[in-house]
Order: sequence, then C-alpha cells, then structure tokens
Amino acid sequence: MEILFWISAVLIFLAYPGYVLFLCLMSRICSRPVNKKDYQPRVSLIIAAYNEEADIRERIENVLALDYPAGLIQIIVASDCSTDNTDNIVREYQNRGVILNRLEKRGGKTANQNATLAVADGEIIFFTDAGTYYAPDVIQKVVRNFNDPAVGCVGGTMHFVRDKTEQLVTEKKYYTSFDQKLKIYESRIYSIIGVNGPLYAVRRKYCRPLPENLTSDMISPLDVIRQDRRVIYEPEALSLEKIAPSSGSEFRRKVRTVRSGMSAVFAMRALLNPFKYFWPAIFLMGHKILRWLFFIFMAGLFIGNAFMADRAGFYQIVFIFQLIFYGLALIGVVTRKIKSLKPFTIPYYFCLYNLAAAAGFFKFLFGEKTEIWEVER
Repeated sequence: MEILFWISAVLIFLAYPGYVLFLCLMSRICSRPVNKKDYQPRVSLIIAAYNEEADIRERIENVLALDYPAGLIQIIVASDCSTDNTDNIVREYQNRGVILNRLEKRGGKTANQNATLAVADGEIIFFTDAGTYYAPDVIQKVVRNFNDPAVGCVGGTMHFVRDKTEQLVTEKKYYTSFDQKLKIYESRIYSIIGVNGPLYAVRRKYCRPLPENLTSDMISPLDVIRQDRRVIYEPEALSLEKIAPSSGSEFRRKVRTVRSGMSAVFAMRALLNPFKYFWPAIFLMGHKILRWLFFIFMAGLFIGNAFMADRAGFYQIVFIFQLIFYGLALIGVVTRKIKSLKPFTIPYYFCLYNLAAAAGFFKFLFGEKTEIWEVER
C-alpha cells in the first residue's frame, strides 16, 4: 500500500504542479514567438445552430457588429435540421449577406460543419456557436497570428457568464486562469492541443472534413498538428458563453468533454509517439491524459493512505488532510449556492470535475458513441 500511495502522489504532482513547473522552464528555453502582424484576409464565420431561436438573432447582430470590413467577412449559419424558428430568423438577414446552410437530416455538430465547408470561401474559417458573444475585435486579434505561415489554427479565450448583462472583462483576468496559463506556455513552446469550440479559426488549406462521430473542436487542432502546422492560443481574443444552468448540466457537459476528448486522442494516437511528435506527445500526456485519469490517482492516494493511517506522523497527517478535503467537498454540495461561502466550495467543484472525468472515461472505455448534438443552456 505504501507503493500505491507514493505512485499516486507522484502522478498527482506531475499532473498539476509538476507539469506547470516544466512548462514554465521550457517556455524560457524553447520559446518560438509567432510572427504576428495586422492584416485583413477574407474570413468565413460558421455559426453552428440547432433549435437556437432564443439566441440566433442576437448572435447574428453580434457578428454583424464586429470590427472587421463587411466585404471581407462571410457569415454562414449552419442549421442542423432545426425544427423551431431558427431558420426563418436567419432568412430575415439574407439581404445583409447572412447565408443559411441547412442540413435536411440531422447529423450532429461535426457533420453540420463539414457540410458547410463547401459553402465557405474565406482564407480563414472561424467556427462558433449560436450562444456565444464575441468582443468587437475578435477577428482582428485572431487573424494577426495567421501572418505566420507556420500557424494553421488559432484558439481564443472563453469567459463563462450567468446572463447576457455581464460584460467582457480585460484579458488580465484570463491570465489568472490555470488552464489558460498552460495554453500560454504551450503556445510559446510549440502548440496548444485543444481549443474552445465557440472561438477558434483554421487556415482553409488545413481545414479538412473530420470524422462525424468526433467533436470538431477536439479533433480539429490535433488534425492541424498532424499536418505539421502550429495551433496558437490568442488570449486577447475574448468571447462570452453562458454558464450551464445547474451543477447537473455542468456535470453532463464535463462528461461529454472528457469522453469526446479521449475519443479524439485515440483517433489521433499517432501524436502520442514522442519520437515523431515530441511536444504534442508531452502536452497531450501532461495537459489532458493525466488530468482525465486524476480520479484514479486520487483514489490510489486515499486507499493507500487509509491502510497506513495508524502510523503516527506523516501518513497520519496526510490522511487527516484528505478527510478534511473530502469533508469540505460534501459540505459544498449544500453551501455551493451561498455566495459568501463560495471559496469553500472549491473542493466540491474539484471533486465534481473528477467524478465527471471518471464517468467520461468509462463511457469511452465501453465504447459509448457521442450522442447527437443537443442544446443545453
């Protein structure tokens, strides 16, 4: 049990502090700056939509108001056989250049985007959702990275809000996010290995139809890396996305994210070969796989520690801290909605994420297919 304890402890360290320290060091030694330059290529912006009558009008107005020349932006709403009033609302904007591309048979988000690529004529293809809201300068911030010919894909920053009245905040807030810090370091070294689905863009020549059973924002950046192009993180490209309406919705979203992420990595498992894809292999292991399997390490640490809890000293103290942590997580189930107690709910949300990762892992392991795309807001 002592071996189980220490193996779990080492893997827990590698998954979070160890990986961060490694990236901090490597970003200083192996930095590859992107040759950014303001320029204005023609872009196509694909808005994926399924039964989005509540949000599609505001989304189109948001895109039409972006700070980018109207003649250089093509706006396409990709309707995945919507059964509500979404398509009719889009048709109201046809005289303003908005194109409706409707699938007659539901195929899911990736199939929808694949079919819409045939309509897109931009040099840069943006992928986004109907429930997302862009800052006015998003396109300018993203496309400047494509001045560098080594760049094939660019991902932006997503900020979750509870309602539309909340405003976009400055990029300084995003630098405090743990995940975004990792992306900044990975981008400096070589490439990020994941993008936010509502805000990413791909150079048209590297934008290929993707397997329809996989989530596009998971598989697309990996496909670009397979084509020997970089995937860059642009922290100054900001967007808003409404937060899941409940912990249950957030849990289901996390389960889908982990399952689809594992499916994408399995499909692109050649990238795990460090002899051919050195940095992608390290980033996939450190940023994704170790974190997806973190629940195993947590269980190993607790079980191994429980069998040694009668030993006075170090092992006993660690076990007490674990009991306190999981006790706070249980308390967080009740206190998470009390604003003044929010800082005490961190253990709850951390455990919730790892429970979702466990559920996603087993769904992937037993071959559950990705369900047809449904809106959950």
